[in-house]
Amino acid sequence: MQKRINVVYSVSSTILYNQLVGISIFSLLKNNSHLDEINIYIFESGIDSNEKEKINQEVREYGRNIYYIDVRPMLKDIEALNIPIYKGSYQLYIKYFIARYLPDEVESFLYLDADTIIDKRLDLLLQEFDNRKESTVVLAGSGILQGEYRKEIGIGYNNHSICVGVMFFDRVRWEKMQCLERFLIFIKEHELSNYRQLDEDAFNIAFRDMIEVASLKSIMFPCLMKIKPKYILRAYDFSERSFFDENQIENVQKEGAVIYHFIDLLGKPWEKYCVDPLKQMWLNYMRESLWNNLKIERNKSETVSHIFAKISYCVSKRLYSYLIRILKK
Repeated sequence: MQKRINVVYSVSSTILYNQLVGISIFSLLKNNSHLDEINIYIFESGIDSNEKEKINQEVREYGRNIYYIDVRPMLKDIEALNIPIYKGSYQLYIKYFIARYLPDEVESFLYLDADTIIDKRLDLLLQEFDNRKESTVVLAGSGILQGEYRKEIGIGYNNHSICVGVMFFDRVRWEKMQCLERFLIFIKEHELSNYRQLDEDAFNIAFRDMIEVASLKSIMFPCLMKIKPKYILRAYDFSERSFFDENQIENVQKEGAVIYHFIDLLGKPWEKYCVDPLKQMWLNYMRESLWNNLKIERNKSETVSHIFAKISYCVSKRLYSYLIRILKK
């Protein structure tokens, strides 16, 4: 039986994010040469021509397929639906419309944010997707929404949440279950300002009975790799039912994960003063890729809370866990 996968990225016109997608794709290709077929679909809104040629070059070198889909007609279609604009644009809604704009032959796809690294073969994640429940439409990495906030928005204290930066879609079930239509009903019936991160919160609420959480060994946040499991559970007010137990966390910390999704609590690895424990791993992929001259610069929009989080992480992981619990309330 052939092993194949369809992988989707969404790219803005910002050159930095074009480059980040290129580095993520490089890690995907480098560690999955054993797969019979990899098809990459990039949803873009004016990707830089030089960066596009670099991406095409690395895909050609690995003998894979790449396709570009212009999201600007999609954004016009979204606007025509008269749905509320969110934080100044419709960009956040793209994840929900991807299935509608992919070629008909694509029955499933792995969606990846630009700030991801694929550090191992995808076999474990593919196996988990193959073994998903009959009701599962999306298999995704566990989220880290605070316990009180989970209760506040209706997810429940003892239920998992998902993070929408890495999601494996069953497109056939997505369309059969009319998930896009469910989402459109959700955003028209809810006050969007009540949600901290609409794209993630809506997935967790509107598709509560259709989402499944992948193992930590498949999808992991690098910022959690060097923190004692009990501190992680404390920081986000997790029960073992709403995240994973201490043994599962310890195992992935020792053995590593397939996909790492970098979030900004400790800075991103392409930023100066980032203290993420897997920053060096990301830099190694960057230096081996066609983007080895990417400039590491300070994040000028960094908040005071992020600075305190970094300092506390470096001083004491226990102190950091208490600070995160306060900041995330």
